[in-house]
Amino acid sequence: MLPKIHIVGQGLAGSILGYVLLKNGFEIRISDNDHKSSSSMVAAGMWHPLAFKNLHQSWLVDKLLPVADSFYHELETILGLTLYHHVELVRFFPDILSANEWDERSEHHELINYITDLQDTYVKNNYTQPLGHGVITGSGWLDVPLFIQGMQKYFQARGLYSFSEFNTNNIPESTSEITPELTIFCTGSNMITQAIFNKVLLRPNKGQVLTLKIPQMNLDRMLNFGKFLIPLGNDLFRLGATYELENPNPHPTDEGKAEILSSFEKISSSAYHVIDHKAGYRPATHDRKPVMGLLPDQPHIGLFNGFGSKGVMLIPYFAEEFASFLKGNSGLNPEVSLLRYFR
Repeated sequence: MLPKIHIVGQGLAGSILGYVLLKNGFEIRISDNDHKSSSSMVAAGMWHPLAFKNLHQSWLVDKLLPVADSFYHELETILGLTLYHHVELVRFFPDILSANEWDERSEHHELINYITDLQDTYVKNNYTQPLGHGVITGSGWLDVPLFIQGMQKYFQARGLYSFSEFNTNNIPESTSEITPELTIFCTGSNMITQAIFNKVLLRPNKGQVLTLKIPQMNLDRMLNFGKFLIPLGNDLFRLGATYELENPNPHPTDEGKAEILSSFEKISSSAYHVIDHKAGYRPATHDRKPVMGLLPDQPHIGLFNGFGSKGVMLIPYFAEEFASFLKGNSGLNPEVSLLRYFR
């Protein structure tokens, strides 16, 4: 008999895991503090298939992208929302080495399906880019706040969602019931406040993002120029982000705003108006890999976390893997297993 699952945290990870577990026959419930500190609610939601350092495929991307595509399109149908946007990404080369690397590796077999040698004429004519640019396919963005709001309504309609300032002191100590209950934490960077997970080397980094209104900017691709610019429609654009390690201030700051806008003004002279400014913490681990599994000394407590800035692409695939693990059908990839912190 499958265990009951209590998921703590209904951000991107908790929402996806909850849906996947339901599909796999688990009885679940989800509690959340109404997203008071969720980094998912300020996430840009952008994904792309490359690692720019040394220009190669992102980890497991050939497996991750098909699962993500299928998953989000399915949820768009179920929720009746437009969430998942395939949009090509234009990368401005930051230095001559990057430009040469693009030319040298553009025909490599592992990259050929993800990059094109075509230039974007609009970008070329309207933005400052002394060293040129490359165009990446297999990229896009998820409207993460809209997705989370839709999933919250989905769980509420089924009586599976509750508001709770849940913490590790509330977890039942025994799993001796006929049908045991597991508590799985999907609490992002808030995990560092929970002592039971103190062996996990989480290294949250703060990100600040802006929403701009830029009239007459006819951009239909995302830009990467050290920062990113994502067209949202109706003259709105998401601009970000900062990467701030060891910054305990959870709020948006003038310094972060100035850093982001300064980068934008170096590539564009377009007039803009700042509509919104938000900040959150990415739950990144020391090795940039997710972390999931059950605590070896308290196997009724688990973790599904650490997806960092690539969560949109990673989470659907690993939610399926975690569901299979909880059903007893398979083990976890050692690279993501919680046990790597207990060896």
